[in-house]
Amino acid sequence: MAELPNDWGNAEQKRDLSKPFPLAAPCMWEEDSDRFEDADKILEQAYNHGSVVLGTDGCAMNRHLIVAGPHRGHVWLITDVGSVPFGKQFGYTTAEPGFAGWVRHWAANKPWYDAP
Repeated sequence: MAELPNDWGNAEQKRDLSKPFPLAAPCMWEEDSDRFEDADKILEQAYNHGSVVLGTDGCAMNRHLIVAGPHRGHVWLITDVGSVPFGKQFGYTTAEPGFAGWVRHWAANKPWYDAP
Protein backbone atom coordinates (compact mmCIF):
# COMPACT_ATOMS: atom_id res chain seq x y z
CA MET A 1 0.00 0.00 0.00
CA ALA A 2 1.31 3.46 -0.91
CA GLU A 3 2.04 5.90 1.87
CA LEU A 4 2.34 9.66 2.04
CA PRO A 5 5.82 11.11 2.62
CA ASN A 6 6.93 11.18 6.27
CA ASP A 7 6.95 14.99 6.35
CA TRP A 8 3.38 15.29 5.02
CA GLY A 9 1.33 18.08 6.64
CA ASN A 10 -1.71 16.65 8.39
CA ALA A 11 -1.60 12.92 7.71
CA GLU A 12 -4.91 12.54 9.55
CA GLN A 13 -6.69 14.75 6.98
CA LYS A 14 -8.64 12.68 4.45
CA ARG A 15 -7.51 13.14 0.86
CA ASP A 16 -10.29 13.50 -1.73
CA LEU A 17 -9.25 12.96 -5.35
CA SER A 18 -12.70 13.91 -6.66
CA LYS A 19 -12.57 17.48 -5.32
CA PRO A 20 -10.83 19.94 -7.66
CA PHE A 21 -7.27 21.02 -7.02
CA PRO A 22 -7.71 24.66 -5.87
CA LEU A 23 -4.86 26.45 -7.65
CA ALA A 24 -4.52 27.65 -11.23
CA ALA A 25 -1.40 29.82 -10.83
CA PRO A 26 1.85 29.61 -8.85
CA CYS A 27 1.45 30.58 -5.22
CA MET A 28 3.83 31.49 -2.40
CA TRP A 29 1.78 30.83 0.73
CA GLU A 30 2.89 33.78 2.87
CA GLU A 31 3.32 36.31 0.06
CA ASP A 32 0.03 35.47 -1.67
CA SER A 33 -2.16 34.96 1.40
CA ASP A 34 -4.00 38.22 0.65
CA ARG A 35 -5.28 36.62 -2.62
CA PHE A 36 -7.34 34.15 -0.61
CA GLU A 37 -10.05 34.68 1.95
CA ASP A 38 -8.77 31.69 3.92
CA ALA A 39 -5.16 30.90 2.94
CA ASP A 40 -4.90 28.00 5.42
CA LYS A 41 -7.93 26.34 3.83
CA ILE A 42 -6.45 26.72 0.31
CA LEU A 43 -3.15 25.25 1.51
CA GLU A 44 -4.97 22.27 3.05
CA GLN A 45 -6.92 21.77 -0.20
CA ALA A 46 -3.74 21.98 -2.29
CA TYR A 47 -2.32 19.11 -0.26
CA ASN A 48 -5.47 17.00 -0.15
CA HIS A 49 -7.82 17.70 -3.08
CA GLY A 50 -7.60 16.48 -6.65
CA SER A 51 -4.05 15.17 -6.81
CA VAL A 52 -2.02 11.99 -6.63
CA VAL A 53 1.37 12.24 -4.93
CA LEU A 54 4.03 11.12 -7.42
CA GLY A 55 6.99 11.43 -5.11
CA THR A 56 8.95 13.56 -2.73
CA ASP A 57 12.32 15.27 -2.65
CA GLY A 58 12.08 15.38 1.15
CA CYS A 59 11.92 18.60 3.16
CA ALA A 60 8.18 18.93 2.38
CA MET A 61 8.80 19.11 -1.40
CA ASN A 62 6.25 16.85 -3.12
CA ARG A 63 5.34 16.31 -6.77
CA HIS A 64 1.63 15.90 -7.49
CA LEU A 65 -0.26 14.82 -10.60
CA ILE A 66 -3.45 16.88 -10.71
CA VAL A 67 -6.46 14.65 -11.42
CA ALA A 68 -9.39 17.03 -10.84
CA GLY A 69 -9.93 20.69 -11.66
CA PRO A 70 -8.65 23.11 -14.32
CA HIS A 71 -5.06 21.83 -14.14
CA ARG A 72 -6.00 18.18 -14.59
CA GLY A 73 -3.10 16.34 -16.23
CA HIS A 74 -0.46 18.81 -15.03
CA VAL A 75 2.26 18.10 -12.48
CA TRP A 76 2.77 20.56 -9.60
CA LEU A 77 5.52 20.91 -7.03
CA ILE A 78 3.86 21.60 -3.68
CA THR A 79 6.06 22.62 -0.78
CA ASP A 80 5.67 24.14 2.64
CA VAL A 81 6.43 27.59 1.15
CA GLY A 82 4.49 27.48 -2.12
CA SER A 83 3.27 25.66 -5.20
CA VAL A 84 4.30 25.84 -8.85
CA PRO A 85 3.04 24.07 -11.97
CA PHE A 86 5.42 22.26 -14.32
CA GLY A 87 5.78 23.24 -17.98
CA LYS A 88 7.51 25.89 -20.04
CA GLN A 89 4.43 28.13 -20.27
CA PHE A 90 4.73 28.72 -16.52
CA GLY A 91 8.33 29.97 -16.85
CA TYR A 92 10.26 27.65 -14.54
CA THR A 93 11.35 24.97 -16.97
CA THR A 94 12.02 24.39 -20.65
CA ALA A 95 9.96 21.18 -20.72
CA GLU A 96 6.54 20.51 -22.21
CA PRO A 97 3.69 20.65 -19.69
CA GLY A 98 1.65 17.73 -18.45
CA PHE A 99 2.53 14.32 -17.11
CA ALA A 100 4.30 13.10 -20.28
CA GLY A 101 6.44 16.26 -20.42
CA TRP A 102 7.35 15.88 -16.77
CA VAL A 103 8.27 12.19 -17.22
CA ARG A 104 10.55 12.96 -20.20
CA HIS A 105 12.20 15.79 -18.25
CA TRP A 106 12.61 13.62 -15.15
CA ALA A 107 13.97 10.65 -17.15
CA ALA A 108 16.57 12.99 -18.69
CA ASN A 109 17.64 13.80 -15.10
CA LYS A 110 16.99 17.52 -15.54
CA PRO A 111 16.20 19.78 -12.58
CA TRP A 112 12.65 21.14 -12.13
CA TYR A 113 13.92 24.71 -12.49
CA ASP A 114 15.99 24.70 -15.69
CA ALA A 115 14.63 27.82 -17.39
CA PRO A 116 17.24 30.50 -18.18
